[in-house]
Amino acid sequence: MSLQFDGKSHHLFDVDLQGVTAVFSNSFDFISFPFDIARVILDTLGIDDEVLSDPPCERLSELPNLTFVFGEQGESTLAPWQYTVRVHSPYGGERCVIPFTSWAHNEVRDELEGDYVVLGTAFLNHLPTVFDLDEETISFSIQDD
Repeated sequence: MSLQFDGKSHHLFDVDLQGVTAVFSNSFDFISFPFDIARVILDTLGIDDEVLSDPPCERLSELPNLTFVFGEQGESTLAPWQYTVRVHSPYGGERCVIPFTSWAHNEVRDELEGDYVVLGTAFLNHLPTVFDLDEETISFSIQDD
């Protein structure tokens, strides 16, 4: 698995996630990376504070596309309006929350061995996804644009 960030006119950077376990969660709104990877992503996006990493919604067009590459199984590209989470601000208007964090790593650290990425609803909302509890599998369809 790898992750690619592409700006409007150029490729920004790749994150090699080979050997990293993908954990899919429909109860976690964010996309959680190990802290060092989350920090690089937020720095590249110009986000200073992980706790309040909210650019103005007007800046969405400036953010890069995000492509998750699942080896030979395919890839899925999310535009900024797909991977950000819009919420109503208590101060009025909307906030566009950037979903990249390391928060889940604080919560499930003892339950998993090795490196992992938690792909929450910020990732899953834009893919047809099937959770089969009987078979204990998660399937999703990567669609061609």
